[in-house]
Amino acid sequence: MPNNIQVSQVDIWEIVEEAQKAINSKFSSEGSIARKMALKELESIASNDLPDAEKIDLIRKKFLGGQTNLLKNEVPPSETLDKSIGAEVPTTNNNTESEESDDYDLEHFLGQIEEDAKNGNPEAQYQLGHFIEYTEFNSVEAEKWYRLAAEQGNVNAMYSLGKLYRLGGIGREVEKDINEAEKWYRLAAEQGRADAELGNADAQYVLGNCYYFGNGVKKNKSEAVKWYRKSAEQGKRDAQYVLGNCYFGGNGVKADKSEAVKWYRKAAEQGDASAQCKLGDCYKNGEGIQQDYKEAVRWYQKGPYYPESRYALGFCYEYGIGIKEDKKEAVECYRFAAALYNTDAQYRLGECYKRGKGVQQDCEKAVEWYRKSAEYGNVDAQYALGSCFESGIVGQNYSEAVKWYRKAAEQGDARAQYALGRCYYYGQGVQKNKDEATKWLSRAAAQDYNDAKEFLKNNHLN
Repeated sequence: MPNNIQVSQVDIWEIVEEAQKAINSKFSSEGSIARKMALKELESIASNDLPDAEKIDLIRKKFLGGQTNLLKNEVPPSETLDKSIGAEVPTTNNNTESEESDDYDLEHFLGQIEEDAKNGNPEAQYQLGHFIEYTEFNSVEAEKWYRLAAEQGNVNAMYSLGKLYRLGGIGREVEKDINEAEKWYRLAAEQGRADAELGNADAQYVLGNCYYFGNGVKKNKSEAVKWYRKSAEQGKRDAQYVLGNCYFGGNGVKADKSEAVKWYRKAAEQGDASAQCKLGDCYKNGEGIQQDYKEAVRWYQKGPYYPESRYALGFCYEYGIGIKEDKKEAVECYRFAAALYNTDAQYRLGECYKRGKGVQQDCEKAVEWYRKSAEYGNVDAQYALGSCFESGIVGQNYSEAVKWYRKAAEQGDARAQYALGRCYYYGQGVQKNKDEATKWLSRAAAQDYNDAKEFLKNNHLN
């Protein structure tokens, strides 16, 4: 099918079928994890509630000759997995000069892991469990492989089992069991200490996690930093990234943003997309390093499939920060990140639809995206959604306005506190109550929100 065919002429399921054929052609083995990963991703996009035209565009880009993707032998970046587990996965090689000779064969790699796991290799068993849990979302099968590895002393598998039992697993196929979780966390800490003392970087990282979160040992963030540092100094990129976070936020160590940048850079240069995004943020905001918008954009561009980086890049495009302003490109970046549940991107996409920035104005779509973001707790989206219902741009509904203002206000948003206070004062969407009005208006005023100060003064509510 030619790439320039008009979307309106194509049925979504024709594109899905074409993508399935491409996946099956690329990954010949029906049982290969790589094939299952690609099909699972395709299924996720196809079943998303995005408009068909947007689904078609995304499927084309990922599976039918668009940007680099799984069908071009990429390994999913480690940030799509849980960093607290401590797994290392191969990173994408973005050097196009070596594409022909050094392409990483994902299918071969995963096939080898499966074979090694079945032959009793504990590290392979752990890696296989990890891939299954986070790509097939099959916690029961993941638990089987984790346990086999853990019983052979694999500290990453022990920690993963602890987390699986604590949270109940993706999809909740594995039931929560706090006692079992504590057992595996304790074993991970004990084995982790033994291995860490011998210089094992993975064990040092896991032991750092145990101390940081208080899993299996008493919480001690300073001790966590000690072990993260030992692991990071041996080049473990997950430890480098987490150590950067500790320095950035002053967790377990005195805050030092310059030192945070140092460790973010080390992880970023190893291909860690989370670190690349954080390093971009540091350059953008001038935190720990001299502000440099172009350098920020360069680091954001290194993670095109990492939703946080894609959102940040969209923001740069929208406002011309470090790159030529391009509102249409901003919308595309937001759309991609929004489909991967980045709530900031969902909110910004709503803003673009509301204001007609880079896309035809459509207030109904704006509300759809605000709602998606708001339901995941994004405070800006909650306030925006409340404002839409109050103003009536898609049908006035004061009760709904109050509902969303309250959610944002309870998160400390001064705009929403002011709006909720007004609703109580005038009895819009809620029964009139001057005491409640004064409470919320005073909270907004305490944050130096001038409109709230003036309202309190003018209506003698002080």
